[in-house]
Amino acid sequence: MDAVNRYPTRKEPAQGVFPFATCVGSIVHSAPRTRPHVAFAQDSQNRHVVIKLVVAGTQEAKIVEFLRETTSQAGIDSFQGVIPVLDILHYGDYLFFVTPRWTHYEPYSSYATVEQALHFVDCMLRGLSFLHNNHIVHKDIGDHNILMNYFPSDLFDGESDISFRRDMRSQGLMRYAIFDFNLSIRLPASVLTHPHTVFQFYLHRKVPG
Repeated sequence: MDAVNRYPTRKEPAQGVFPFATCVGSIVHSAPRTRPHVAFAQDSQNRHVVIKLVVAGTQEAKIVEFLRETTSQAGIDSFQGVIPVLDILHYGDYLFFVTPRWTHYEPYSSYATVEQALHFVDCMLRGLSFLHNNHIVHKDIGDHNILMNYFPSDLFDGESDISFRRDMRSQGLMRYAIFDFNLSIRLPASVLTHPHTVFQFYLHRKVPG
């Protein structure tokens, strides 16, 4: 196993307390391959997190700093449909931001009831509403940029994975979040958020950063 894609084994927390996800199955011994500027880790309480490096002063960095102020203390009842930013570590011209580690949304997920499907829609609309109300245009919404608040371990087989997801949905514990703001922009507060106005602004002007 490549050492870059491995982090020390720690005892798993018994249950993930929102916004942290529960690792399903056995202890995770290794992390899957990621991009060079993204790393997986565990914090001092053994909770799984993701650390991403971004250049300070960019649109992504400014958005991340805003999300740190507005989402870091979010509970399950105040969840805004966007992955919470837990902390930011500044280092010269860069910053490292920390989020809980969730798993990617499975676009072919099977919903047992209409209510479960509508819950997914509700999370997505909450996320879009939160971003747009704060003048943030994501620019890359898709199933590749949606997360679910759990993840299976290396040794968890597919059938058990599906069963656990089904149980989380039936108990109303599953949450879905928009993430990855590397293409996003935050418009000035003076720009009206009417779709036509935003399009004209983006077409004719360059947003700083």
